[in-house]
Amino acid sequence: MKKVTMEQIAKQAGVSQTTVSFILNNKESARISDETRQKVLNVAKELNYTQLGDMKRHTPKLIGLMVQSLTIPYFIYVLSCVSKYAYERGYGIVFFNTERQTDREVEFLNSMLKQNVRGIIVTYTPSNPEYFAEADKYVPIVLLGESDSTYNMQTIGTNSFKAGEMMASYLYDLGHREVAFISLPINTISLSRKRRIEGAQKYYEHMGAGDTFYILDTDTEEDNFDDNQELNLGRNLCNQIMDHHKITAFIGSGDLVAIGICQALNNRGLRIPEDVSVMGIDNTFVCNTCNPTLTSLDLHLSSRSKIAVDELINRIEYPQNNRYFSYLVDYSPSIVTRGSTGPVAAK
Repeated sequence: MKKVTMEQIAKQAGVSQTTVSFILNNKESARISDETRQKVLNVAKELNYTQLGDMKRHTPKLIGLMVQSLTIPYFIYVLSCVSKYAYERGYGIVFFNTERQTDREVEFLNSMLKQNVRGIIVTYTPSNPEYFAEADKYVPIVLLGESDSTYNMQTIGTNSFKAGEMMASYLYDLGHREVAFISLPINTISLSRKRRIEGAQKYYEHMGAGDTFYILDTDTEEDNFDDNQELNLGRNLCNQIMDHHKITAFIGSGDLVAIGICQALNNRGLRIPEDVSVMGIDNTFVCNTCNPTLTSLDLHLSSRSKIAVDELINRIEYPQNNRYFSYLVDYSPSIVTRGSTGPVAAK
């Protein structure tokens, strides 16, 4: 006998598959009318849906966490922070790693629901924001990342455009006019990445140095992401532009990209920061593992993670105060100055 699917139940009950998923996974906090809930349960019973008998009324206190990659220090730090603060509030974590493959997002979201998570934190801008916004009507979701006016999700983010301006202003004040921003793809996956670059580029244009502000990125995210992609990116694109231009300062789209840039400069016999300055983004633990230590943009991830956990759990535990709305808690980043940046070398 062929197994009955949620899609079949949704079609017969006249509701969305998302609604069926929430009901059959016992999401009692979801804002679904008793009439709709009972209708779906009746159809599931009528079709002999096998999971129905396994439903549990009491579920563990779990929060779902979606990350892009566990080979990047930023997401390791996110996992550590969210786990710590969730545990302090009496919740466990179920995490899913998309490995930058956007087609896994909806699949993993549905998997979280099947594991009876009571709320979800997404640590980057999803490629299917409409689906997540729809899901947020039934189970609380908080976006720990970048959002725009079209995303109807509660967001704990940073002002990425301002962050780009800050980095550009910092380097400009040090006398750097020939600057290169080396990045993973600008137009895919990461909205914050794109906005930081825009902020830095606009600043240099405003200061009349737009022609000597260079942006280098790859065409696509690698499907088979590994530990070395960001390091290789920094090394390769640094060498590529240094073959044609005398760059005095680099910005890497992440700390590992920046370390790759430092490796390429060292191999060329250039001193950091005496000959070339380098700065990264994220201010992760790797900044203190290189020589010289790495100047980096601090995104206040620990504080933002705590707010994300607190806001999510408050929505879980006080559903009577919960309404479908979207708002942004927007943090201003800061620059942590270390040994990799300094004034431009005198000519």
